[in-house]
Order: sequence, then structure tokens, then C-alpha cells
Amino acid sequence: MKKILLIFLTLVSFAGFSQTYDVVIKKPNYTSYFENDFRNPTVVVYNLYHGGGDCKRDKFYFKNDEPKVVTATDAEYLKSGFDKGHMANAEDFAYDCTLDELTFRYYNCVPQYPRMNRGPWKKIETSVREMSQKQSLKIVCVNIYSDKFIPNTKIGVPTVCLKFVYDSKTNKPIIAYWVTNENNHTSGSGTVQEIEKKYKLKLNQFLN
Repeated sequence: MKKILLIFLTLVSFAGFSQTYDVVIKKPNYTSYFENDFRNPTVVVYNLYHGGGDCKRDKFYFKNDEPKVVTATDAEYLKSGFDKGHMANAEDFAYDCTLDELTFRYYNCVPQYPRMNRGPWKKIETSVREMSQKQSLKIVCVNIYSDKFIPNTKIGVPTVCLKFVYDSKTNKPIIAYWVTNENNHTSGSGTVQEIEKKYKLKLNQFLN
């Protein structure tokens, strides 16, 4: 039985649509909450302290090493026009090549438009990594889905990607970011409480 996340888009066209997850995938450096209907994660959670490093990633490639889930494939991304957008960011774990390589999993990425992934999403990742130099953080990435898929596949495309930042020792909320997943994207930030309310989220279950 699916565990229902109370995640609803505020847009009228998507009113009443909820997101779920079917499988929890735990890795040493992050946890993915995977939804079979989209073949993608709806939530990815990880801790970050002193993120960054010198690990070379040129030989890393995305794959699925979990037989219990059916994820996207290289062929489905090929010529799709989408980037493989990390949730638990690769550069965050560049201090340890083993952990860094583990971020290259299809249950840790979603289809993101190139300008969004390489623009505001990358800037958010950089800001959070800089924040981690001063304090230990807990990051909760949330993907909002509707009825959009990579053409001719069952791979869901998020309409909005969000990143929530907490103090990992106290779970005190720090800041939240949102970006619409489109080339002509919009983005912003606010308090965790504001963004939770905007998207009708309940994230406490992911903080333990």
C-alpha cells in the first residue's frame, strides 16, 4: 500500500493531484523515496557538512543497481532534451569518490530542462554547499509531478523542484528554494514554512 505524501499543486489545473512513494532506497549518503508511477524519486534526503572536494567524475555514469525498482534508462534520456538532474548533488560528495559515485543513480535524479538544471538549480546547489562549510545540514529535495512524461516513456517530468534546508542537529528550518522545471523557468526562495504551505507539504516524516 502506497504511503501518501500530502503534496498538492496549488494550481487549479492540478487541484486534487497527490504524490506518493512506493519504495525507500537507503544509501550511505542519501535516502531516495521512489515512486513507481513516475519511475523517479519524489523525495531525496541527505546530510551535508563541508561539502565539495576534488573527486574526478568523468568516468561515472548513471545506472540502476536496485532490482526492486524500474527506473529510467540511458536510452530513454537519449535525445529527450532533458538533463539528468541530481537530487543529492554529486559535487557535494566530491570529498569521497565512493560516495560521489553513488549519486549517479537513476533513483537520485529526475528529468530537468537544461537551462533550469545548469542555471538556478546549480546556483542553489552551490549556495547550499557553501552553507555546509559553516554548519551541518539536512537537505530534503522534493519533486512535484503532474501528468507530464518524457515522450514515449513512462518517466515522469517534475513541474517544480524544491530544496529544503535544515540544521541537521536540531532539525531547525533554515531556508527553502523552488524552481519551475522549464527552460523559461521561474525560481525563488523563502522560509521552509512558507514553501511548505505554498505546496501543501508535510515534511516532518523525512527529518528523523
